[in-house]
Amino acid sequence: MSGDMIAIIGAAVALGIGMFGSTRWIHKDVEKVRMEMSKLEGRLNGEMRKLDGRLSGEMRKLDGRLRENDGRLETMIVGLRSEIRESEGRLRSEMRDGDGQIKDEMKAGFEVIADRLTNVGDRLSKVEGVIEGMFWSARNLPPKTTREGAA
Repeated sequence: MSGDMIAIIGAAVALGIGMFGSTRWIHKDVEKVRMEMSKLEGRLNGEMRKLDGRLSGEMRKLDGRLRENDGRLETMIVGLRSEIRESEGRLRSEMRDGDGQIKDEMKAGFEVIADRLTNVGDRLSKVEGVIEGMFWSARNLPPKTTREGAA
């Protein structure tokens, strides 16, 4: 039994040494992995800072361009508004001028119509006079005398 015990103790010691060695080996690998991870993390942080810097620069450029475009658009809008106001003013003056012309033309047209109606009225009066004259002369004729009653 003591031989079995010695064998068990020997196996346990051998197993402990193997376990200790493998843990040391795994520990070294874990340390290497940790070192590599910290290096990668450092590189990643550096690249992220570079990208952030680039992104910030590009964002500033885009912001500047947008401000320029906003300024241009505002200028264009102001220009369009002034053009619209000028066009509106021109149209209003043209409409006023056109109104004046139309009123003048209508007045002239009404005067022509009034003159023509007056001429027609005068002519109609003359025709009525002629017609009345014809009937007047027929009324004023001496009565027809018949000779039958005189004898």
